[in-house]
Amino acid sequence: MMKLFCLLATFALVACGSGKDLAGVETIGVTYADGQLLGSSIFTGEYRIIPLSAPTADAQIREVERVMFARDRIFVMDRRGNKVLAFDGSGRFVASTAPLMGRGHNECIRVIDAAVDCDSGLVYAFCDAPYCVMVLDFNLRLKRKTDLGFYLSEVAQDSRYVYGLQRSGDGKTGSRIVAIDKRRPESAPRTVVQTEKGVMGVLTTAGKSLTNFGDTVLACLPHDNIVYMLHDGKEVGAFGVDFGSRNPEGLLDGLRYDAFLSRNKKSDWIIHNMACSDSLMLFNTNSHYVYVVDLTASSCRTAMTFVNERFPFSTSLMLPAQGVKGCVVYGLKQDDLTGYVRRRQERGKPVAQSLVEASARCDGKGNPVLVVWKLRGSRSN
Repeated sequence: MMKLFCLLATFALVACGSGKDLAGVETIGVTYADGQLLGSSIFTGEYRIIPLSAPTADAQIREVERVMFARDRIFVMDRRGNKVLAFDGSGRFVASTAPLMGRGHNECIRVIDAAVDCDSGLVYAFCDAPYCVMVLDFNLRLKRKTDLGFYLSEVAQDSRYVYGLQRSGDGKTGSRIVAIDKRRPESAPRTVVQTEKGVMGVLTTAGKSLTNFGDTVLACLPHDNIVYMLHDGKEVGAFGVDFGSRNPEGLLDGLRYDAFLSRNKKSDWIIHNMACSDSLMLFNTNSHYVYVVDLTASSCRTAMTFVNERFPFSTSLMLPAQGVKGCVVYGLKQDDLTGYVRRRQERGKPVAQSLVEASARCDGKGNPVLVVWKLRGSRSN
């Protein structure tokens, strides 16, 4: 992590002397290719397959928005299903926050996002109805609830602070990332980074703009193209990504989201789902491209399609993950895995033993299979 820290800090420090800068930080240009981006250029051969069980209705996941690994637990943020779920390390269901969600006055009605503190064994689940944070143990038992006077649309944390994304209100554009002291969550949040760029109205896409790299948070504001490194309540490094002809237009023009989208049909206006090793950073955009930043060479590349030729299933859409530093997490349908294994076996064709074993653990109840790939340039986790 120290190598990444030094690289990002260098980007921030040398920016003022560069002729190619963006908002005061050094930028990395993107090289586009018409062919395929191969997984062998990004991943090592190491991966884990974790089918998530669903023995009860409370265990069923509608959509995985964030995955958090801590100790012997896997936590899943399911905003569409309005809950946080806990599984053990092999994917067996442990608990859900579904029984904690109420309908009455001052009850927690909607959970928005969650962050996990491995050291303290606590889960922070932020709600927007009402604005509050539920502090839970690793079995998702409620320890306390603290009312808040502010709203956060997504969160991530380091050892002392929770960082949250806030969008401007009162008809203004822009957004900011704030830091909240976990020891005093009811205290007013402090702005860490902010931008006036944005559009009028709600314009979102699948993915998260805040994620973790060890005890550091990687963050990017919507409609901005600067990747920030946050630690101990402050910015400790940053670099920008220059998308060239795919840079968005009109971000300071006060456009409504529909007018903005009409103008930017082929632009990349959000960076999210970041994953990092000591020398590589991957991220998605609203186009679901996989962008690969070589932090050592200060370069970025992408291609029209992504193919992981080491694995029979490929997807370009990564899952935001905490607690698996130097890894990328993907979601796979159980039916796709079990069907593939069954067809190969019926035809007498070879199939990897890891896939056979994972297929045997699938319960057919609809929850996804998590596939965790180790990135090149990663030290042992």
